[in-house]
Amino acid sequence: MRSLSAASFDIRHEGAVVRDAEVCFFAAGAAASPITRFLEDAKVTCVDANGVIPLPAHAVNVFARRGTDLISDRVLLVTPDDHERKALTLRPVRRLGIAAGIGERSAGYVVRTASIIPGDVAPADERVVPLVVKGGRIVHVELDAPRNGKKGPVVIVPVVFPAAAPARKHLPTIEIGGAAPEVGLAAAEPSLVFFRAKTGGDVHVSLHGEGWKTVEQTFAVEPRGVTTTPPMSARAIASLNVHWRATTELPALKQDCEAAETVGVEPEPVRLKATLLRLPKEEDSVAPGDPAGERELEYEQHSGTLRYEEIPDGRYLLRLTHPLLPALEAKVDVSGETDLELDVHYIRVTGTIRKGSQSVHARVLGTVSSPHTGMYSAVLASVPPPASMVYVEPCDASPPYRFVPPIELRDNAVLDIDIPDNRITVRVSDEGTGAPIADAHVTYSTQHGDAHINEEGGRTGAGGRTVIAPVTPTGAFTVCGEAKGFESSCAEPLAVAPDTNRDVELRLARKAERRGQVSLGGDPTGRVFWCTSDGQVTESVAVSADGRFTYGRHAESEIVTYAGRSQPLIALRYPRLGIDDVFEIRLENPVRVRTISVGLSPESHEEAAFVTVMVGDLVVPAAAMDSHLMMRGARRSLRPGTTTIAAIAEPAPLTVVLLPFSLLQQSKFGDRDYAYLPDVAAAFPRKRVGDEVTIEFP
Repeated sequence: MRSLSAASFDIRHEGAVVRDAEVCFFAAGAAASPITRFLEDAKVTCVDANGVIPLPAHAVNVFARRGTDLISDRVLLVTPDDHERKALTLRPVRRLGIAAGIGERSAGYVVRTASIIPGDVAPADERVVPLVVKGGRIVHVELDAPRNGKKGPVVIVPVVFPAAAPARKHLPTIEIGGAAPEVGLAAAEPSLVFFRAKTGGDVHVSLHGEGWKTVEQTFAVEPRGVTTTPPMSARAIASLNVHWRATTELPALKQDCEAAETVGVEPEPVRLKATLLRLPKEEDSVAPGDPAGERELEYEQHSGTLRYEEIPDGRYLLRLTHPLLPALEAKVDVSGETDLELDVHYIRVTGTIRKGSQSVHARVLGTVSSPHTGMYSAVLASVPPPASMVYVEPCDASPPYRFVPPIELRDNAVLDIDIPDNRITVRVSDEGTGAPIADAHVTYSTQHGDAHINEEGGRTGAGGRTVIAPVTPTGAFTVCGEAKGFESSCAEPLAVAPDTNRDVELRLARKAERRGQVSLGGDPTGRVFWCTSDGQVTESVAVSADGRFTYGRHAESEIVTYAGRSQPLIALRYPRLGIDDVFEIRLENPVRVRTISVGLSPESHEEAAFVTVMVGDLVVPAAAMDSHLMMRGARRSLRPGTTTIAAIAEPAPLTVVLLPFSLLQQSKFGDRDYAYLPDVAAAFPRKRVGDEVTIEFP
């Protein structure tokens, strides 16, 4: 008999440990029903209960006893992968006194624990139903004498509960033809319910109750003996009542430039679709599950109740949607009869769009301004984050206007928009020949309050020109350009007034292609990253299977990181090299390669985090570490209770740096790598790697 090595039991009587007890076990069938679980095999084996108990390598039913005077009040189900120490409580014994014939065996069903104990003994202080079993079936049941003295056939209804049944105030009710059972349920676990039918023939059984899904079935009862029905599934259900109130006066809704003016026109009723979605149990999964129900909410009624019935317990997302309105969402934990008070509230923002003295017909904030007055009334789901961009798209197809509003867009805010009449004309040319460069990519950036704005400026035409218009007059603008085969270049910052046109000349130097080589054994496939000391990743190139790569011009002492698919991560300073020198990345001897497991404690208060390392004083960009982990199939971000594994070359002491999401969300990213954010980098938790191979952050 192949056995396990981790089954042990804590056996007690009246609180004291019993040293001379036995553990008895017999094979367990399908665990869903007591019939299949307890009656599959008649062979019972008993062994000394002290120490580690050898058990068969399949599911078994286990109970305990001491001689003929004590027996456990329940039978445990033990599986091969269950190695926790089990507890059993011994009770005084009483004999059932039920006779079993040839080929039959006696047993006792303990009602409170829903356990069938083989043999003619049972706990004396428990309600026990004596049974006779033959061939895996119950053939005789000893029930209390009926009050009318008439003994009808016995009906056994197995009731199946899910593995973790949600808590309910009451157990479900089981009835046959409206009659209550002789022995009912005692707990929300797989159990047997015993009836005494009036006669044989077809009978109707019903399972129902508050918080339980109604299940009904009809079956035939033998006129004599015992009939066991197919199992009935007891499924806990819940209901959600959403008591909603509309708290915002909605304007006429329109999103298309072609939408007609609604002055004097009765608007269509606003009907929101209220979709209830069950959220997954896994916290790191963001996608909600299938809809648990859809209802319609008529906004003009101002209040009402939406009811979702017969849904499982769990966490849900209620999403309110309308084609012309932003979605509103609310999360709710549903258990039993649940009520949710919901204010259906939107943020109203109004204003006028003008360009000089002219009204502008444009899309803005999800609505469209009037072509006659430029007035608009927008509806938002919530107050936008600080420094959020507002986009104005004129309906006449003129260039869009982007800006950061000077006010916070709270409820009833007034945001008047004046589109400036200005432009920046950019010409991109070859620094050596002066020839225009077509299809050059132009970008521009500016600082608006706390917001660092990076925007597309378009691509140059055949004459090497592109126009940026209109331009928000917020201060200094930096215009940059890049083109294939050329080094990127930026002009000196310039100021642009609301009614001023400026010209910018960008002269790009032809790119001198530099060569590099990863000289390591094995597969060198990977990527090389360059990063400035303030965290700007200036270039990232692929390394081919032969270890070669090409790259552009870089400043001496930039941080270089090589992330390989099957090689350790290497960080170094970019050396001084001539244009024809080969940049070789290799490991100097002796350099130790460390394989480090980094984890976030299961008790961590952090929701999630990225991770990187410092090699000496070199901070590896999060982008490079992310690439290293991804190529090696390791976890790219940590959540409580998870770990990731990184292989790092250690030419200098290593320090693991945690980049918690809670800090990253507070920061203004701009164009800097996560690991270098100036306003939060000093707060990143760090742990020096000594001789440890496992690093865990609390």
